[in-house]
Amino acid sequence: MVLKIFYTFLTILAGILLYQVYLMYDAKASLSNQPAQYMIGPEEADLIVTEFLDYSCSYCQIMYPTLKEAMEQDGRVRLAPRPLFSNNNQGTGGAYIFYTAAKMGKGQAAHEYLFESGVTLSEETLPNVADHLGVEFETFQDALNDPDIFNLIQNNHHHFKILKGHGTPTFFIGPDLLYVADGTMPTVDDFLKLFAEARSLK
Repeated sequence: MVLKIFYTFLTILAGILLYQVYLMYDAKASLSNQPAQYMIGPEEADLIVTEFLDYSCSYCQIMYPTLKEAMEQDGRVRLAPRPLFSNNNQGTGGAYIFYTAAKMGKGQAAHEYLFESGVTLSEETLPNVADHLGVEFETFQDALNDPDIFNLIQNNHHHFKILKGHGTPTFFIGPDLLYVADGTMPTVDDFLKLFAEARSLK
């Protein structure tokens, strides 16, 4: 009887461990398997940088131009923004706007606009966002209500937690190199070195 209980315990433990391994594998696979419409940069890129972010996060906003410059200098990096639910309506609204625009082929334009415009998102300013993106406002407004967008953001949170992410922005440079700027802002050269290090891990 004792042995039976022991073997049952081992079976359950093995199942839990296997499930945890599967979750980690699935989360890591998601870093390189994002649909093209949700990515920014050259299709022929040899390195994907995944950024878990909050569009209202001041550190994300400060780091944006540095990462953009580093990507332009490197020329072979593709960015996969993974916006998270925010503690405020501005950040969460930004996540909805990014995914809505991306579904309409305007993901890069929305990503840049959300970081560069400093706009306060509201019902009054949404027409300006649509106009900037070059999309018809009513169509854009209707698309914001797509329930799939909630699922996309929720999935980002799920993977972020499994991958032990903490704080925004959190970067995965390639599938294996985790980078979080803890109090210090990286330079363009810092990012270029991280790109090179990630490539060396392949």
